[in-house]
Amino acid sequence: MERLLCCLLGFPEKDAQVLRSLTRLFRPSLSADWGFEVGVTEDCDLLVCDLDDPGGLHAWNSPAPPGLLRAAASAGDVDAGALLLRKPLRGHGPSGIVQVLNAAAAIKRPDIAPAPPPATGAAVSAPAEAPAPGPSAFFKPEPAPRPAPAPQREAPRAETGGAASALAERDAEGPVTDDPFADAADRANTRQTPDAAQEAAPALLGETQTGPVVPPAWASEGAHQAEPAQDEADIKDILRRMRFATLGNAAEARTLLDALRDLRTSDKAAVLEAPGLKAVCVMPQARAWFSTGPAPEIFGWLGEGNRPVRVLPFANTEEARDAAGCKDEPARPLDQLMWLACVRTLPERLETYESALFRLKRWPDLGNLPHEPHHMHWCGILTRQQAPLHALAGTGGVSPAQTAAFLDACSELGILERTAATPAEIAAVQLPVVSKKGRERVSLFKNILGRLRIFRS
Repeated sequence: MERLLCCLLGFPEKDAQVLRSLTRLFRPSLSADWGFEVGVTEDCDLLVCDLDDPGGLHAWNSPAPPGLLRAAASAGDVDAGALLLRKPLRGHGPSGIVQVLNAAAAIKRPDIAPAPPPATGAAVSAPAEAPAPGPSAFFKPEPAPRPAPAPQREAPRAETGGAASALAERDAEGPVTDDPFADAADRANTRQTPDAAQEAAPALLGETQTGPVVPPAWASEGAHQAEPAQDEADIKDILRRMRFATLGNAAEARTLLDALRDLRTSDKAAVLEAPGLKAVCVMPQARAWFSTGPAPEIFGWLGEGNRPVRVLPFANTEEARDAAGCKDEPARPLDQLMWLACVRTLPERLETYESALFRLKRWPDLGNLPHEPHHMHWCGILTRQQAPLHALAGTGGVSPAQTAAFLDACSELGILERTAATPAEIAAVQLPVVSKKGRERVSLFKNILGRLRIFRS
């Protein structure tokens, strides 16, 4: 049996359990195997919006992404077409649950075979005196008996005009009986088109389904129209916009560092996304960031090269954390994230660094900042004396661009002093030479801190 996913928006987990229990009970009458989840996911086949909940009503009034089928649920009287669930769900009744799910399966996957009719013994007993069905596309009141027509059934064409032509065309199509229901059935079997099927009205929720499930007009038209080409990121944004009312327009930054510098003075929270990077929620006003990924993992991702980052602004901080999937994660200082981005993002131009001398006011908190062994060596030098860019690069055994990235990180922490210098002043600076034994001590010190788990994310 085909597996489909139904997402519930605005519902508690208790309602999802109710629907799971009902679908297990009436599985023989369902044309697909349905799963239920609370919230919106990318592989959602049917989104049920609770119109009595602000979030569900917002999602219902928002434009849906192509291919997403939606249904409504409400305790009041609403006009939502055939795909409507009445609340409370437990009192909705099996016929309505089965009808809505089968209708959604027929719209979403037309190739799914309809569910077989339930066995005689398993059928739900009907009330002793069931009321007569009301007028619908499948039930029509039987007309009163009419007297037999007169023998003269044909009239001259000149007198009857267009009516005689219509009768002639009708007779050419086949025999006509006196039973109006038989005539309607014959015409439906021989002349029905997809357009005619779409125009048929769906059965009422309280009626027993006796014919094929007819999708509502908005669902049928959307299913036959060509879907616009949208990438995965756009579809994710649409799903988020349906769920989060304070989501702003997404933007793209060239690097993670550029995104953080743009958000530095913002009063809104933002979610940063990129392929291979776990979502990061940044709150500039609180000088904090949240993520399910540890700092060393982000440090490693940044080391793979500069890549663009998508920035999703949120006016509500709780929605931003929820969108990033880190509602239960603790807050971490924003300086830590700025350090990671600066150290791993190499500057493109070095002219401003080559004409200055640098010194540190104090040591950075390397216990909470992922770093390399030469970072500790540079901190030891710069806390004692001034030093130029190329001299530091030579003692650390790395490129001048990597050295400049370290200086940028210290500047973001507010612990770097920069002094303009002439080429002669730069050349006159002498840095202490670190022996091989000293380098081994630095490496040993780092290993001890790592074993003691002082390096925290």
